[in-house]
Amino acid sequence: MIIRRFPLTPTGLASALVILVFILSACAGGSAPASSASSSNSGSGPAPVASAGGSGTASASDGNGDCINPLMPVVAGASWNYNFSSGAVSMTIAQSIPSVSAGGFTKQVVYQMTGVDDTTQTGQWKCDRGALTDINPLSSDYGYPNPKTTYQITSMVGPSLPASAKPGDSWSQTYTVLITSTAGSAPSQGRENVSESCNVIGTESVTVAAGTFDAMHITCKTSTSTVIDSTSQSAPSLYTSQTDDWYAANIGLVKTNDQFSINQGKTNSSVLELTAYKK
Repeated sequence: MIIRRFPLTPTGLASALVILVFILSACAGGSAPASSASSSNSGSGPAPVASAGGSGTASASDGNGDCINPLMPVVAGASWNYNFSSGAVSMTIAQSIPSVSAGGFTKQVVYQMTGVDDTTQTGQWKCDRGALTDINPLSSDYGYPNPKTTYQITSMVGPSLPASAKPGDSWSQTYTVLITSTAGSAPSQGRENVSESCNVIGTESVTVAAGTFDAMHITCKTSTSTVIDSTSQSAPSLYTSQTDDWYAANIGLVKTNDQFSINQGKTNSSVLELTAYKK
């Protein structure tokens, strides 16, 4: 069984959570183990109002400024806590940047849900004159029990987050992932083609648990086609989503609304909201 993975951009994170939701729902008939770890990043209380259009004070410690980005403050030790909900499923997500180096940084995400083992993703990002790219979308075991899965990007075009995000701006990213799983009696291999296009709408006031922010509204459309091949089956699937993201300057993502469907089936929705942050 192959479980897809996604980069830790907002739409990628939402996609990963969507898949996790479906797997957890499928496993609901069994008994899940109690959560074996507790990992969260505490914030500093209610957040102040921040302007998405100001110059701010965010900086990267790589020494050359390549990681300074208007949508994500790249600072070693920065962390964000979120609440996620989709239908009857809810969980908390802790994002953090453990380290920053010349031309890149490490990002980690921990998913926490009552009654289920924590799931952790860790991966590397590349910085190029302010543009940020997840160079190896993060591997994670979403299966239950966990499968042994490897991933290899065979092509990638475009950044995950652009160096500029002004009203009217747009950007796109495409990449292909080769996925190999040795779980179960029959090894499987899959190919995943991801295409995303985004447009910057403008600054809006957004209120979440962490505070009220003047945040840049960005819409993204994502299409992910997956073909899983094994000795016994070929299982194509198509995931599509329409995502609305709001970013506050020097803080990062504060809210995501996602409308998604799998294989052109029922449209579902999810919400991701910032509860605390520190940097």
